[in-house]
Amino acid sequence: MWQIFQPEELVGKLWHRWADRRLRTPHFPSEKVTFESFQKSLGVCFRGFGGESGMSIAGTAPKASGHRRSLLDRFGSHGDRTSNAFLNRQGVRLPNAIDLFPHR
Repeated sequence: MWQIFQPEELVGKLWHRWADRRLRTPHFPSEKVTFESFQKSLGVCFRGFGGESGMSIAGTAPKASGHRRSLLDRFGSHGDRTSNAFLNRQGVRLPNAIDLFPHR
């Protein structure tokens, strides 16, 4: 009831609710694939395809993403957190979990 007297708060809350629903990346927790479940086979494949034996294969935690966002996305959400795969001198880094696909 108090929001009637504060229209800025009401509009802001409605905007964020709408934008979050529209811009949210779909996730399928029931189809999540974890890094730990494939760690051994990933190591065998990496080395089998010519990867160096001294390089480690490890998981990465999500961090703030610096990718370019649309105008609506910039106004509507607080930003994305992603786990990016990368290769450096120490080894290969892969996401700890992937749950973006509806089927395995």
